[in-house]
Amino acid sequence: MSMTFSEARDAIYGNINSTWLANAVFVFGEAAELRFADVEVGTPIPQDAPWGYCQMSVTMTRQAGLRNDQMRRYRTRGVVVVDVHVPRHSSESSHKALLMGDRLRRALEGTRDGSVWYRNVTSTPVVNNQVFAVARVRADFEYTEEGESDAQ
Repeated sequence: MSMTFSEARDAIYGNINSTWLANAVFVFGEAAELRFADVEVGTPIPQDAPWGYCQMSVTMTRQAGLRNDQMRRYRTRGVVVVDVHVPRHSSESSHKALLMGDRLRRALEGTRDGSVWYRNVTSTPVVNNQVFAVARVRADFEYTEEGESDAQ
């Protein structure tokens, strides 16, 4: 099954958001906001509560075939990154960031979400932050897109 970039983005963001919502209260003890790079939010980033930031980018698109009816098939690859931020209020901050990172990693690794396939999923701590404990989840993704040829 093929999909457009918008459908792939919605599937990827939807999967990450549902995992975030299902685990935030358990991991952090409270609901936590998850922001997406291409979604405008009018409020400032919280400084006293856990939050996450998700972004994705396409790293390669290549034509995978051209059928006789002028339909082209593309294979698109990219990367999605989620940064989990937990304020450094206690000695548990790093643990909570890594725990949420691990739950996101396990929800993605080796899975297929519709036509999006995830692989090479990692969760690592980010150490250069004095205000937040940060864990970074990174996953490669791939999906197929079919479209009409522009050639007339």
